Parts: sequence; C-alpha cells; structure tokens
Amino acid sequence: MEKEREIAIEILTILEEFLDDRNITIPSKDREGNPEEARIYGTEYYALEDKIAEIIKEVMEMKPIYLLEIYPDGEVMISEYYSTKIKAKNRIKGIEKAQEVKLENQKDYEISKIKVL
Repeated sequence: MEKEREIAIEILTILEEFLDDRNITIPSKDREGNPEEARIYGTEYYALEDKIAEIIKEVMEMKPIYLLEIYPDGEVMISEYYSTKIKAKNRIKGIEKAQEVKLENQKDYEISKIKVL
C-alpha cells in the first residue's frame, strides 16, 4: 500500500473516533442498517480516503519557495512557503517590495546564496 493511502486511513480512523464520540453518522446510500457499520461508510468513506491521499501526495511532492523580505531598517527575512506561486505585494507593513527568491542550498540562508527570480 502506498504511504499516502496509509496516512489517509490513519486520518480517517481519527475522524471515525471523533464522530463516534459525538454519535454522528454520515449518511450513505450504501448502508444496510447494520448497527456495526462505521460512522463513515461505503462510497463516502472511499471518496474521502481518495481525496485525502491525493492531498497528501501533492503536499509530499511540493518543493519550497523562498520569499525574501527586506525591511526599511535593513533587516532581511527569508520565509519558506510550500506553494506553486507566491503573490506578495506589500502584504507586510513597512515592506516596499517583496520578491520571489530561490535558494541554491535550502539550508544556507546567506544572502550571497540567493538568486532573485
């Protein structure tokens, strides 16, 4: 079994326990009326499992993007984001311009190692 699916099943187990503690059952056309049926059952369960596994896979494949923020006092802040695109126009007070950057070495935050895209 792929790792993403294993993690999705673990998440669904936690969700099942949460729903069980609150006596909440998700409706399903697949239910047969058996009192031992899970709180999330049938196609609803597998649809959630597939979607959670898909999200986990996407997250595991993401590459970080680094954002260089230069403050008026000369302080430099480098932030790491896991997104395909950053739109950062004056999001933080006092920053005149924020730029997308890529670090040559993720563990090396020296300014000399930064390339402005």
